[in-house]
Amino acid sequence: MNICINCKGCSCSLYPQLSRPVDVSHRPILVIGETPTAIEAKKGEIMTGPGANILKQTMQKVGLPIDAKSIAFTTAVACAIPKRKGNNTFPKDAINNCRDRLLKEIQAIKPKFILVCGKVAMQTLTGEHNIKVTAEYGRAREYSYCGDALVIPIMNPGLILRAPNDYKPFLTMLQFVSSLYGGKGNNDTGETQWTILDTKEKCHVALQDLMTLHNQGQLPYVAYDVETTSLDYREAEFLVGGMCYAKNKVYVVPREMKEQFHNFTDEVPWKCILQHGKYDKKVLWRRKLATVDIGGDTMYMHYVLDETSEHNLGYLSKVFLQAEEYKYKMNQNWKAVNLDSYRAFFEALCERVAVDCDYTYQLVGAIGEELDKDPRLRSLYEELLIPAANFLSRVEQNGILINPEYLEELNVKYEILLAQIMDEIQELAAPIWDTEIYVAESGAKSAPKIFNPGSPQQMAWLVFDRMKLKPRIKKGRSTDKTILNSIAPKPQLISKVLEYRTVQKEKSTYVVGLLDAQDEDGRVRTTFNLHVTATGRLSSKEPNVQNQPSANGIGNIRKAFVARPGYVLAEIDYSGAELRWLAFLSKCPVLMDVFIKGRNLHDETAKALFGENYTKQQKMRAKAVNFGIPYGREAQSFVDEYQIGKEEASEMISGWLNKYPGARDYLKWCADQVVAGNFLETPFGRRRRFGLVTPESLHALQNEARNFPIQSSSSDLLLVSAMKMEKHLLDEYDTRILNLVHDSLLLEIPAKVETIMAVGSYANNIMVTEPVERFDCPVPFKTDFEIGLSWGELITFNYDTGTVYKEENDTTVEFYEWYQANL
Repeated sequence: MNICINCKGCSCSLYPQLSRPVDVSHRPILVIGETPTAIEAKKGEIMTGPGANILKQTMQKVGLPIDAKSIAFTTAVACAIPKRKGNNTFPKDAINNCRDRLLKEIQAIKPKFILVCGKVAMQTLTGEHNIKVTAEYGRAREYSYCGDALVIPIMNPGLILRAPNDYKPFLTMLQFVSSLYGGKGNNDTGETQWTILDTKEKCHVALQDLMTLHNQGQLPYVAYDVETTSLDYREAEFLVGGMCYAKNKVYVVPREMKEQFHNFTDEVPWKCILQHGKYDKKVLWRRKLATVDIGGDTMYMHYVLDETSEHNLGYLSKVFLQAEEYKYKMNQNWKAVNLDSYRAFFEALCERVAVDCDYTYQLVGAIGEELDKDPRLRSLYEELLIPAANFLSRVEQNGILINPEYLEELNVKYEILLAQIMDEIQELAAPIWDTEIYVAESGAKSAPKIFNPGSPQQMAWLVFDRMKLKPRIKKGRSTDKTILNSIAPKPQLISKVLEYRTVQKEKSTYVVGLLDAQDEDGRVRTTFNLHVTATGRLSSKEPNVQNQPSANGIGNIRKAFVARPGYVLAEIDYSGAELRWLAFLSKCPVLMDVFIKGRNLHDETAKALFGENYTKQQKMRAKAVNFGIPYGREAQSFVDEYQIGKEEASEMISGWLNKYPGARDYLKWCADQVVAGNFLETPFGRRRRFGLVTPESLHALQNEARNFPIQSSSSDLLLVSAMKMEKHLLDEYDTRILNLVHDSLLLEIPAKVETIMAVGSYANNIMVTEPVERFDCPVPFKTDFEIGLSWGELITFNYDTGTVYKEENDTTVEFYEWYQANL
């Protein structure tokens, strides 16, 4: 069937036009692209480019069919209109003239679902030139001119080629389509109803009713949420709390009854389910309102299903419940809610907390259905993530004491150093910075007399136009750290700018940031994340207490973390944990033999690379190769660090790969899974799925694939070991876990030699036996144990003899002698 196009007088009639017969056979899905490419127009083909391939791959990923009997493809506009750089306008007459043809195609095919890719396609379909397509993405609409079809606008997949980070929302949109296609689109979330418990009597009656329901077997769980005045747990005040005990049925506890909230959460017989519950738990603890034991969390439920997507409530309720995006009465005034304005927003607060609780309650069943299909994922969720969420909440509550006076001293030193570096930058820039030339060439209206390295525009002009530098990595006119570091040889000015940025970041993030994060008891309390990093590693934020520089030109920032009076800090860490995991997972006989027989891995590698008479410097290079290759480190990075030739650096890499062939083959196998479209899984059950793989992202994803199993396993081994020992440490030794850093634990122990010895021995025993007990691992794991009055001044402690080892003079002293000398 040929459908005529009204091209008379159209400004685009000179461009190549897609001419093809339309297959009018019924297909359930119609995909409308924006325009054909010139090649597609000449060949009479539809959606054959890389953007279309992303669409088809993602449709397959979410379970949508792409066979010719199920899906039809077309374009909104028939002409191959070229894109002009810097000109985003699209000819309106082309949209108007092609609309009739498009609607006739829809009427002929009679699809049940229409996917509309991008702005032009949506404008053509609706005839509305001012439609805001971004607001329509992922929403099902019905239009009379589309028959019975549901119309779902989605992002133009071609855009993802230029912005890979947009893949997650794109995936979200297609998951929503898949749920509709699979017949789940009829889900009715219902209308949330809530009862306000504004008296003690109402609270008491509600609690008794919940107990009755539970005793009758009708209340296995209750979904909770809390609305607060701030996202900062230190400032957040309780406004309203919600509890959903059945679909659409919610109790709301207002602020006036906040002291009653703990009766519904603490030591209750049902499971307490939350969405991102660690935050609510932290706020309730901070305000002494409740101690919630997280029995389930919909964020983690979804994470184990798909770690590559979003996990927020809006996303989950949209995909799994087909819920409309709900907006609240305060809209943009949400930030205005405080204790003074609380009553003015009370109705909206009740609605928000009630709907959040209701959707969380409904998600338990919806996501749980998917989770039950894979017992390993259900086990990961219930046996690792939920216990870990509660454990990490307690670690967060412990906090770490900081020394603000020391940080203030560092801050002053940083200011002085920054001023010195800036003076050096100005001196180096003076011969090449010219205000008049800069204004003339850049188009800036004005410019300072001296160069400002903090200005992206001035920096770009200096690098690309004035100095004519050519970074190895190109990203437009970006001058970020990666770009500047790829310049070789690096002019001194560029090195100084990078130094300035590094020092400035240390000051703002690690010095001022810690001071700003201090709670009223002098401690900082981070937020640990179980579900953020692509590698499966535990991470932390606000503040990040895992990534604190141990030493730099100013001072040791870790020295700001101190023990409270009468206690010491102790760090126990796995020695070479990730390489031991590599040996175990790869079953490399050579690598396993090194660890099993207790030989030094760095010595073995140095011999293989440099011969028996290797130097101390060569051993350091061997160590760098040992740690670097499993993370995809390449020859150029060794060239840059050690100022050696590329051939020598390449020989170091090939030498390592030949020395440990089992590890080499395993790392290659991990990288190959990205291309094959498979996921990787650790012994703990965490999975790494790779989502969108493009030629541009392939290399980075393969590096992630190589390091995921060993990084994730190492992090989880520390996590389960810490969970196992937490109660015993506290009950028997008054010792608290303060921090987890990849493969090390930071503890706070009473300053008694017998206690420290017992803690060191106990923690070591748990940590080294856990891999054997859990996985029958033949590769031995070892730990190192250090103590100090601050995290930045740790010294080796022998928990068998009770002595400390002073590396600077190779001597050992009794604990109390060291302790008294350092008080």
